[in-house]
Amino acid sequence: MTTAVTRRAAVMSDLKRSAKMKLIFQILISVLCLALGGCVYGDFKAVDSLNVGVARENARKNIESYGFTKFEKEYFRPAGGWPDGGKGFFDVEWRAGAAEKKIRKTIFSSEAYPVSHGFLGYGWIYLFYAEDGTLLHYYRLQIN
Repeated sequence: MTTAVTRRAAVMSDLKRSAKMKLIFQILISVLCLALGGCVYGDFKAVDSLNVGVARENARKNIESYGFTKFEKEYFRPAGGWPDGGKGFFDVEWRAGAAEKKIRKTIFSSEAYPVSHGFLGYGWIYLFYAEDGTLLHYYRLQIN
C-alpha cells in the first residue's frame, strides 16, 4: 500500500511540476508578445494613416507622429526626368522614376523614411508628391 501511495504522490508531484512549467512558459510567451508587439506596428500604422491627395505637410506630420524621421532630404525631379539608378534601398530617385511609370503621373518630388518594426525589423516608407505638393503615391518596403 505504501508503494501505491508513493507512486501516486510522485505522479501528483510530476503533474504539479508540469503545470508550473506550462504556466511559466505561457507567462514568458505573453511577456515576449507584449514587449515585441508594440514595436511591430509603428510603420504599418504610419502607412495606414496616409491617403493619396493629402498635403505634403500632413503626410510628413503623420509619418513623424510615429517617431520616424526623413532620410537625408527631399528629392526633386530633374528636367530630364528621374534617373535610372541602381535599384538600391537608398536610391530614392530611381524609386520615384519607377513609381512615376507605375502610376502614369508626373512625380515632382519624393522622400523616404527609414522605419523599424519589431526587434530586428527594418524597412522604408517612400512618399511621392505632385507639383502642387499633394501625395500622389506611397509605399512601404520591408527589407527583412
